[in-house]
Amino acid sequence: MASNLATLYSMSGLKTLVIDADIRRPTMTPSRLLSQSGALDLPCQDPVRLNIVRAAGRPFDILSSSTVDARHLLAPSKMEAFLSELAASDLAANGLPAYDIVILDLPTLASGADELIVGSVLDGVVIVAEWGKTQVQTLQELVKTLQACRTPILGVLLARVRAPKRRKA
Repeated sequence: MASNLATLYSMSGLKTLVIDADIRRPTMTPSRLLSQSGALDLPCQDPVRLNIVRAAGRPFDILSSSTVDARHLLAPSKMEAFLSELAASDLAANGLPAYDIVILDLPTLASGADELIVGSVLDGVVIVAEWGKTQVQTLQELVKTLQACRTPILGVLLARVRAPKRRKA
């Protein structure tokens, strides 16, 4: 979902960065999204922004959970500092664009709610629920948790919805 959203933002002319912060099931990190230059094998560089690479064949940049310890970025103070670093005026000197949109791909709720606390420093979150799998009660609890963390909810995306089969006339 994050990859598709990033592609849409990028195609509309916005400089987009995706941060893969799901250390248990990284969806943005597979080699299909990273260039063949061996980005998966590189050690983490400091400052963190030096680990940003162009997603292979995509119009956006990515910060892979395989090069950066995502747990480090999930603390609100660390994320806030990193986002401030991205907004710094010296990005162009390092060959990086100033990003219009930063998408944070977080772990699923099943992984635990600890990661949700980072939402307090974000502009908002989009909740992704799976049709026929995510229970309404689970969504209600998630909304309450996000509200308690003062995280703005931008919307809910329902994934894997099966379209009804059309009958031939």
